[in-house]
Amino acid sequence: MVGRMVRGPDWDTELYEEGGATVRELLSELYGKVGEIRHWGLIRYISGILRKKVEALDEACTDLLSYQKHLTVGLPPEPREKTISAPLPYEALTKLIDEASEGDMSISILTQEIMVYLAMYMRTQPGLFAEMFRLRIGLIIQVMATELAHSLRCSAEEATEGLMNLSPSAMKNLLHHILSGKEFGVERSVRPIDSNVSPAISIHEIGAVGATKTERTGIMQLKSEIKQVEFRRLSVSTESQTSGGHPSGVDLMSPSFL
Repeated sequence: MVGRMVRGPDWDTELYEEGGATVRELLSELYGKVGEIRHWGLIRYISGILRKKVEALDEACTDLLSYQKHLTVGLPPEPREKTISAPLPYEALTKLIDEASEGDMSISILTQEIMVYLAMYMRTQPGLFAEMFRLRIGLIIQVMATELAHSLRCSAEEATEGLMNLSPSAMKNLLHHILSGKEFGVERSVRPIDSNVSPAISIHEIGAVGATKTERTGIMQLKSEIKQVEFRRLSVSTESQTSGGHPSGVDLMSPSFL
């Protein structure tokens, strides 16, 4: 009986006759190519596999904690959702995020990216977080995906793919609009049929600069949506335990939402 072979990124594929090519080398080559066409979903995914360092991640974590904010990564319930209560070295922080992401490299790298953006806004616009005492990054990402699903009138799966493919600037814009409560529009750009680039999604403000919807107050709306998510999870979990059924609903970590 032949034992199962575990092949990591340093496995030599022997793809080229003139010399070996490890998985890492092939992925690095692919990373360069998708970077040229700005396929952000693949860029994030390969970055996660190659463990590319997200600059200032540990500093971002420290900054968020310094503002007396409770910080969590991953989706509830525990133990999947991890609480960060003290600054961590970069390696320990990324390991914790990987665990909370249940091995999904795209979710892991997106969590790191959102953490850096949150710290950036915390430093420049702390008022956005006045009513938020717990930064649950997993649920914030879920709200972002839900907003895309509503705006684009698409399925949860398509919304997640769209979120992963947002450019860094569009990602920051979407996060800011959700935190601030400003109205925003979402549009898909039209690409030539023979283009190799995926249709881009743009996030733009609606109306006058600074205009806000009276029924939407930024952080309070986000808190409300997060509470609804938590309430649905609690209800489904209770239902599942009493009936022996399986929980339903949108879950960023589930196969149907990735």
